[in-house]
Amino acid sequence: MPSYKNITNVSFSLRPKTLKLENESDASHPITQTEIAKTINAVYSCERKTVGRNIGFLKEIGYPIVKTSKGFYLNQKPFSIEEVKFIINAINSSVEKNEEKKRILLIGFLMW
Repeated sequence: MPSYKNITNVSFSLRPKTLKLENESDASHPITQTEIAKTINAVYSCERKTVGRNIGFLKEIGYPIVKTSKGFYLNQKPFSIEEVKFIINAINSSVEKNEEKKRILLIGFLMW
């Protein structure tokens, strides 16, 4: 089974924002738009207002992002480790998809 752990050159503009919310925030530790923008600025040029618009978009498509007076946090993680493993195994086990289509699905899932 191929390993997709080192996928680093695939660009998806919303993923850095969700990773910051997923990994570094919770109800006790909300994160500000400015903090997210600083993290993104290490890789892409990004303004605080852009982060705000993207957070609004993420909320609109169903991300459980909560706004507090001190910032934002992701109310729940999209998938547990067990769910991620199950989805990866299901993609890899598919007999209906060739290896290239499986690779594309895995990259899309992992970047989501």
